[in-house]
Amino acid sequence: SELCSPDDTFETFFDILEKETDGMPVGTIVHRDIIESYLNETDSEGKKIILVAAPSEDLRCIFPRLNGHPDPVEGILDMGSMILCIDKRQAVGRGIEWDPSTVLHMQSANGSLNRTLGLARNVLMEIGDLQFRAQLHVVEKAPYHLLIGRPFESLTCMETKGARDGSLELTLTCPNTGHKIQMGTYPRGRGV
Repeated sequence: SELCSPDDTFETFFDILEKETDGMPVGTIVHRDIIESYLNETDSEGKKIILVAAPSEDLRCIFPRLNGHPDPVEGILDMGSMILCIDKRQAVGRGIEWDPSTVLHMQSANGSLNRTLGLARNVLMEIGDLQFRAQLHVVEKAPYHLLIGRPFESLTCMETKGARDGSLELTLTCPNTGHKIQMGTYPRGRGV
């Protein structure tokens, strides 16, 4: 089965594990967190404030399971966001730990800046029979449970098919096996 076609930027955004890490076998493809990469490659003057997109009320949702927890979490699809974020309550409730040394400032729609609490690395995300490892920025009192941004789209080679009624179907590809699934989405707040 063919994975999404690699190009010159593949190594910029992904790591291929050369040794077993966090229970992931050798050869697993792991998406790098864009903010952590930026912070590691930027001098201290460039690290003052990073602005990222804020969520919107008109977005569609999926319901992945995180960190092996049996209950799914509402994940808002926001391809305008350059990161994935999780509300602190959801992270704590699913036993997710984070690194408080990797933080950023998010700008909300009203222009206020909110600092994240840290980065949860390689969190297991399950959708149907697909498994991914996600890099989640933890946010105190976020107006969402989980915000799913562009890194998810590139990791899963996500394809979308929208309809005039506002519905949206997704095709997701496992980066490690090439296995594909198709699924629907839900309006925010209306659950499965």
